[in-house]
Amino acid sequence: MKIEVKLFSAKWCGPCKIYKPMIRKLMEKRLDGVEFEEYDATEDETILKDLGVIGVPTLVIFNDGIEVDRIINAVRKSEAIDKLQQWGALGDQQSIS
Repeated sequence: MKIEVKLFSAKWCGPCKIYKPMIRKLMEKRLDGVEFEEYDATEDETILKDLGVIGVPTLVIFNDGIEVDRIINAVRKSEAIDKLQQWGALGDQQSIS
């Protein structure tokens, strides 16, 4: 099982300015082997189109190269944690605050 987490945001996006640092902090506690990548909507248009991302922020989770979940728009931290834990992306679940 290979988990990949891709975050799509933009510098001009107000909600992204809060959401992006939160996701970065959560991903600091990711399990070994979990890949995390960030993309900017204005610089990485090709991958946005390829994955059908139409708004930011968007968080896309892949398991063995297949998209298994997607969070569109900024959500509560607890919701993001639940999704990432569901797919085994996060380590030490007790220390996440």
